[in-house]
Amino acid sequence: MINYKRNKMARKELEQFHDVLFHYNPYEDIWYAFKRSDANDYFSDRANINVLKGSSIKELVSAISHGITID
Repeated sequence: MINYKRNKMARKELEQFHDVLFHYNPYEDIWYAFKRSDANDYFSDRANINVLKGSSIKELVSAISHGITID
């Protein structure tokens, strides 16, 4: 039997990732996370947007899961 309460919680936790894109830069060996609406600026003028960066994607996912926002 499916635990619907648990599935609702999991969906709610995943909602915070609906507007986040992740990108790995192999030249810097760094992962970046940024808002979907900033995608064009990320690839053309990164200095003018807010990004999170970390050494692994797990680090970024953990930070976002614990309430760090990209504003």
